[in-house]
Amino acid sequence: MNDALLTIALFVGGVLLLALFAWSWRGTTPRARWWHRDARGSDSMAMGFIPGAGVVLVAASAYRVLPDALSPIAVFVIVAGVFGGVLGAVVPRLWGPPWYRDYLARRKRAARKR
Repeated sequence: MNDALLTIALFVGGVLLLALFAWSWRGTTPRARWWHRDARGSDSMAMGFIPGAGVVLVAASAYRVLPDALSPIAVFVIVAGVFGGVLGAVVPRLWGPPWYRDYLARRKRAARKR
């Protein structure tokens, strides 16, 4: 019973993180844009870590459910989630949503005018 609950918790946690990512990516409200600045005022790494962690959690739950013959697929997805999360966290300027790239362009123009 505990194994089933852990698997369900991993899956639900991963889906919730991916839903948070989708909501934040759209950025339709100021509250949804919570992630683009951290406490020090620099670019936040949250949008790299959140989808990476969500993919890892969902794949870990799949790893627990899949038969042994298919478990390498889940392992590959876990490794891809880790690398994708790290890469996304390091270079958010390269892959951010359109509203974030517009924000960065406005900030760059304002810095040039100073």
